[in-house]
Amino acid sequence: MVRKQILSKYQQNPPDSLKSEDDGRIIDTPSKLYPEMLAELEKCAVIPVNQRTLDMMQIHHMDAGDLRKWLIAACKHGQYINSQWCQGSNPSGFFACDAYTVSGMLYMPHMKKEVETVVYVKMCITKTGATVAVISIHPSYQQQTGADNEA
Repeated sequence: MVRKQILSKYQQNPPDSLKSEDDGRIIDTPSKLYPEMLAELEKCAVIPVNQRTLDMMQIHHMDAGDLRKWLIAACKHGQYINSQWCQGSNPSGFFACDAYTVSGMLYMPHMKKEVETVVYVKMCITKTGATVAVISIHPSYQQQTGADNEA
């Protein structure tokens, strides 16, 4: 069996695989995996590492600068939720991410305007330390449906 490549700076106890029913939660850490994230955002490239994130950026009229602003807002004012193993597709591999929710103005296509929205963000520092990878950014499903789980 070929093991997935770990592409995040955090490398401890990676899963063998991630199934859709797994939430990938990292339970052997007491807090954020990347307490230095805010400082890293000042000097690192920021890249989405899967198609869903690119799709969400397009739907919500978000460019690379907007993406960075959301990550900075999450680190400064957001609510840390947990840390999770996530799968990226470009490049393909596992990323150990910190997940946050943060409020801000987001373009909502069905309303054709920006509205105050809670946004769910998952990000990590890559193994090289030169990049912040974004695995997920989307309106919080909890805000929309009252559900307890985020994707």
